[in-house]
Amino acid sequence: MRSQKGCLLTASILVLILLGVGVCAGIFLWQRGGAGNEQPVLRIMQPAPNTPLSSHVTVSVQAAAEGRRSLIRWLRFYVDDRLAGEQMASPHQAQLIGTWNWTPQTPGQHTLAFVAANEQGSTNMVTLSVTVLPAADRDADGIPDAQDACPDQPAPANQGCPIPNDADNDGLPDDQDACPQAAGAAEDRGCPPESLPDQDGDGVADWQDHCPSQAGGPEWNGCPQQGLLTDRDADGLVDAADDCPDQAGPPENGGCPLQQTNDRDGDGIADGQDACSDQGGSPQNSGCPVTDDRDQDGIPDAQDGCPEQPGWPQFNGCLPEGWNSDADNDGVPDFLDRCDSQSGPAENLGCPYSGDADGDSIADGQDNCPEREGPRWNGGCPDERLLVHEERPNIICTLFPDLCTYGDIEQSGRVDLCPQDTDCDGVLDRADDCPDRFGLGYGSTLRGCPSDWNGNGQADEPDGDGDGTPNQMDSCPQQRGAEENSGCSWPAGQSVELIIELYGLMTNTAFQNFYCYARLQDSGWMRLPQNGSLSQSGQVYSVNEQVAITVRGEQPLHLEIRCEGQIDPLSLVQDLGRLERSHGAQYWHCNEMEFWSESQSFLAAYRICVR
Repeated sequence: MRSQKGCLLTASILVLILLGVGVCAGIFLWQRGGAGNEQPVLRIMQPAPNTPLSSHVTVSVQAAAEGRRSLIRWLRFYVDDRLAGEQMASPHQAQLIGTWNWTPQTPGQHTLAFVAANEQGSTNMVTLSVTVLPAADRDADGIPDAQDACPDQPAPANQGCPIPNDADNDGLPDDQDACPQAAGAAEDRGCPPESLPDQDGDGVADWQDHCPSQAGGPEWNGCPQQGLLTDRDADGLVDAADDCPDQAGPPENGGCPLQQTNDRDGDGIADGQDACSDQGGSPQNSGCPVTDDRDQDGIPDAQDGCPEQPGWPQFNGCLPEGWNSDADNDGVPDFLDRCDSQSGPAENLGCPYSGDADGDSIADGQDNCPEREGPRWNGGCPDERLLVHEERPNIICTLFPDLCTYGDIEQSGRVDLCPQDTDCDGVLDRADDCPDRFGLGYGSTLRGCPSDWNGNGQADEPDGDGDGTPNQMDSCPQQRGAEENSGCSWPAGQSVELIIELYGLMTNTAFQNFYCYARLQDSGWMRLPQNGSLSQSGQVYSVNEQVAITVRGEQPLHLEIRCEGQIDPLSLVQDLGRLERSHGAQYWHCNEMEFWSESQSFLAAYRICVR
């Protein structure tokens, strides 16, 4: 009997032990599995909800990300879908607090979004809608009254107060102002953008242009790509990286003469070794200027293996095979790039500057995204909504589609997306007889004015919803709609088949090789043309592409176009930016429309018709 009880007791203890082990293992596995699926916990610390903000007044933005069972990897800050700041977590960091300074530029509603990711790749997002009020600025000088020492005297600099001898009130004294009668920014020497001296028309002011008579790109200091090979002063530093391309000087002084006691001409060659000690010259010509150099690559023709084509000294004046490869995409060919795995400017031979980890020429202390390259206008952060090719996914929209929903442009207040077209009707202001009222596009006798239903040759008024259909003929006077549907939108859920015809494109600069990528709604990207370059006549390119798509009646048509071009076959490809539009039913009138890209680098002509 005792033996049976002992066996039962022993068995019960074993069962309890096994159950305990199973429970512990289950908890352990749950914790391990839960960490992989756990999203970071996010909270917004600043600004507080319902806090009114003012345009042009900097505000501190702060958010915290925390992982309970998984470490935080990064925290990003977005303003209206654009990446505005980023902080990476240190190793073994379970909590990350991100702090950024944000200066709202425009009044109205803005969406602040904070996105965090943990080491398992799980992400989470919180958003905050803020209202930005117009800042009080009595003298309209761009400095809010609260920060303006002279709120009734317009002056954009000097704490808002005028300075002596400043005729245009731009904050630069006349003797330092290249355009003393026209206000401009200090970095442009006081000239407005349209008045910058730029003889080659490449957008780089002559005083910053290393090749002022040859059109080039800002990434090469105004030189064409050939400026990475030519060396006019033969001082060993290529023109694109040479601050004094016509005066010989040592590379450590940016190619400019450096006066020293034992180097009278400042060309970096000591007088005792300089055959022309009073005249800057080339180290390859015993310190004397190079006079016989047909290709201007700094190598005398007698020593140049390719005297008709600029090359590089280590290749006997010729170009090596694959000379145009650029692994880090910084515009500096690998054979010249001293840091071919890190992006850096041409003037630093492709290496990032000290204190500029991502090589975007913005110091880390001023860069909201110090570890990722981005343009200065976006605080040093990349624009994560931009797409060039299918293989580069739209990060923020893929993670959070709700953040990238597109409404009608005018209803959402995004009229800034229609440069040179105040009413955003597709008829540029210069050709629009009614530039402040939405109307019909090219191909209509109304030239950008609302409809003329009574046939008297004048646009009918009023048009309460601004859809181009006057109230007396509009069955839906409070809702923007299509002329073909009596001014109403199609019923929600009803399918409407649209034909989009893209006629052509125009650029500010003629490109020998020009092509674009386009997509409608959420479809894949298509290349225009499928191969090669679009046919052109000067700066105008023929497309003649027609695409059919079905949308719901209440759904706007979303169109995106991105373009790239090469000025000549030897130049690097230039990204010309994007054109992005959401067209509601009032745009489906089958008249040709013209819209500029956001950067105003190209214009697209197209029309949308209901089949």
